[in-house]
Amino acid sequence: MACFILAACSDKPTEIVVAPPAKFLWLSIPGMLSDAKAMGFSCSQNSDRSSFNCSKRNAEIYGIEIDSSLTVWGQEEKAEYRHVEIIARKPLIWEKACPGDNAIALITTDGKRIERKQTADCVRDKRTALDEALVRHGWEKRFYKGTDYYTNQEYKIEIKHRLDTDVFLITRLEEAR
Repeated sequence: MACFILAACSDKPTEIVVAPPAKFLWLSIPGMLSDAKAMGFSCSQNSDRSSFNCSKRNAEIYGIEIDSSLTVWGQEEKAEYRHVEIIARKPLIWEKACPGDNAIALITTDGKRIERKQTADCVRDKRTALDEALVRHGWEKRFYKGTDYYTNQEYKIEIKHRLDTDVFLITRLEEAR
């Protein structure tokens, strides 16, 4: 018994089309190691040499001070990242209702009490501040299974925030699903 394989051939190989990175303020997602460095991230190679951890402190998004980080996978020339994580840094205080009365105590993140307020409507933390800034700047917010999702017609990205963490994850919209 003989078997034959018929293969179709073409003179011109099929070109792979790569979509350009999505831009959001000073961020570019996804990107290469050189893009991360150009955006001001400090990067260091992990001990296993399979990736780079990059971070940028004291950046700003819509007036909210943030820290941001990303992991770049691969060897230096071809290393790439797919998302950026951001964490709002301020306000450094969080407001908590005191049990037994109607007052609010302002507490620093290291647990020192600095002030009391008599209104119970001002509970706010750094996650709330970033959420409010995004919505104020035209981001549509939807909630699904413990996660807030933010999209904006102007940008081809999605910002995800699981309510049990401080991290907001920024991903190119086509890859976000």
